[in-house]
Amino acid sequence: MLLRLSALVTLAWVAGLHADDAASVKNPQARAHYKKALEYSEHGLWSPEILELNQARELEPLNADILVELGVAHAERKEWNLALGVLRKAVAIAPGSVRGHYNLALTLDRADPGKGAGIPEYRKALSLDPTHVDSLMNLAIDIGDRNAAEAKPLFERAIRIAPANANVHLHFALLLKRQAEESASVSEFREAIRINPNLLEARRQLISMLMSERQWSQAIEQCREILNREPDDAAARYTLSQALIRDHNEDEGKKELERVLALRKRAQEQQDAQALQSQGIRYLRAGKTQDAVKAFRSALALDSSAGNHMYFGLALVGAGDVDTGMRELEAALELEPGNARAHLNLGSV
Repeated sequence: MLLRLSALVTLAWVAGLHADDAASVKNPQARAHYKKALEYSEHGLWSPEILELNQARELEPLNADILVELGVAHAERKEWNLALGVLRKAVAIAPGSVRGHYNLALTLDRADPGKGAGIPEYRKALSLDPTHVDSLMNLAIDIGDRNAAEAKPLFERAIRIAPANANVHLHFALLLKRQAEESASVSEFREAIRINPNLLEARRQLISMLMSERQWSQAIEQCREILNREPDDAAARYTLSQALIRDHNEDEGKKELERVLALRKRAQEQQDAQALQSQGIRYLRAGKTQDAVKAFRSALALDSSAGNHMYFGLALVGAGDVDTGMRELEAALELEPGNARAHLNLGSV
């Protein structure tokens, strides 16, 4: 069973485990819809998941597990009112549901960040299950913004329960960093990295502390670990360049700066291409086909993405150049074989 991690640093957006065995869904048709919904959720396909869950809900309208999963799906789409309404109904039906209270708390926090709106629901979840680590962690994060002294023992308790949970160590380290407990904070960042070497936020936070302490060689090592995983991380590459220069390796530092400039140029081109793509879509909707062709051609010159090939192909077809348009749609599918919209559009043409 999977935890959904949607963001880090300010709050750990980890949705509660869903009931993968669908044991609580008794109606066979409802269970089939529920299982299909979970398959969609594993791939982040929230709209079809919601459709399946609503069909399951029609068959079992008072099933709290279906309602919680539906609330989580709406929250992933940032449909806060829908999500909160469904989750509140779920906990009214099943007041003993840890998942229900936890996901309601999480959604309250996500809908109105920084206000601590989820605190009462995290406390309810913990009254039902004092070992629920995600509730402990997010409660500590919410409280830590206001009362670090109260938050600290909550983190320590979470670590005792789940010492191998890298996210708990990361967020505890962030609290310690805000409290200027540098040595303890560094230890917790390192522990988070030891547990999960791919938790890049822990590495980024550690780098900022190493740089402030002038520990250039260690900062260089951490930057390279990030770049091994994300070569296009311009911020990490820039920090690497500065650490190299300060560590008396100016030639390599200057080369890294050149790479940073190239990455920033590429990022700007992608941003400009996105603006041109949006403009082209507006032209298509307005029936200005030739203007759309020009916009998409310019976008494609900046960023040869599957999306730009697809839209350029559609515009060409609309302008009467069907053969070239089909080749562009095929180019989109070569880049992204799983692009359902490109398949649909090519099939339509």
